[in-house]
Amino acid sequence: MAKRIFFSLAVGLIVAMIAAAAWDLAQVGRQRAELEDSVLRLHIVAQSDDPADQAVKLAVRDAVVEQYGQQLAQAESREQAQEIAQALLPAMLDTAKQTAARQGSLVPVTGEVGEFSFPAVSYEGYTLPAGEYQAVRIQLGEGAGHNWFCVLYPAVCLDSSTVQDEGMTSQQRDMLTHPEDYEIRFALLDGLMALWNWVTGG
Repeated sequence: MAKRIFFSLAVGLIVAMIAAAAWDLAQVGRQRAELEDSVLRLHIVAQSDDPADQAVKLAVRDAVVEQYGQQLAQAESREQAQEIAQALLPAMLDTAKQTAARQGSLVPVTGEVGEFSFPAVSYEGYTLPAGEYQAVRIQLGEGAGHNWFCVLYPAVCLDSSTVQDEGMTSQQRDMLTHPEDYEIRFALLDGLMALWNWVTGG
């Protein structure tokens, strides 16, 4: 009888813990989706991993951010930033071509503004989780090399040491600057599910 009561209490406690963790993770998932919808990324893909091609990529990065970053920083929303980026795209590509040519690279330069899949990436003080993001994508040549990305809106590219307030909630900024807190939550849920399977014999 005592064993049955203990088992019932243990199962009830685990169910409650899983429910609480699931609710918390649902909130994290919602915040993550909102984060994906609130940023515009810059994605520059190098021709190859050859050091010269990688140097061209970085030169293009510097030129694009320097010439167009401030204009995009004036946007009041991701949607507005995306419209500005679309209007500026031909000029961005011209800048990229001219910059690449000055570096001795005559490879084709293509680009578009659209939605792309990104892995999780850390960049000087913040981390963006993996997901689908709107981005300005500039490809150099075949685009077979390592790529570089940052956030054009909010203007993290202009000041990578901080995540600016404009366009983000406090939860979204926290997700960027403290990703380890959210990784722990997912690990906790995995542990609770393993415990549940052990108790129920699943």
